[in-house]
Amino acid sequence: ETSAAEKFAKYTGDVIYENKSNQTLDIPKEEIHKKDVLLKNLTNCTVNLHSTIGTLHCTNCTNCTFSTGPISGSIFLESCNGSTYHVTCQQARIHTTHSAKFHIHVTSKAIIEDCKELRFGKR
Repeated sequence: ETSAAEKFAKYTGDVIYENKSNQTLDIPKEEIHKKDVLLKNLTNCTVNLHSTIGTLHCTNCTNCTFSTGPISGSIFLESCNGSTYHVTCQQARIHTTHSAKFHIHVTSKAIIEDCKELRFGKR
C-alpha cells in the first residue's frame, strides 16, 4: 500500500510552480480559480494566490510567504520550513514542517505531524 508521503510526492496538481528562488509570484485568478495548486522547491519567495482555489499543496518550500484567497478544500504542507502562511481553508494538513507561522482560519481540526516550532494566529 502507498503511504501518504508517497502519494503526496507523486501529486502533480492542475497548476504547478516549482524550482523558484528570490521571486514574487503573483498568480492571477484566471490561472488558478477553483484549481488544485502545487508549489514545490521554492526558496525565499513571496507567493500571492489571487483567487479561490481547490487545494494547495506545498512541498519543500523554505523561507517563503504565502497569501491565498479561500481554499475550498485543504492545504497540504510537507517540509516547508521558516515560512509564513495567510490562509483560509476547510482542512489543514501539516507534516515535517519547522519554524513556520500561520495566520489561519480552518473550519475543521488541523492534522499536524512531525513538526516543531509552529506558531498560529487568526487570519
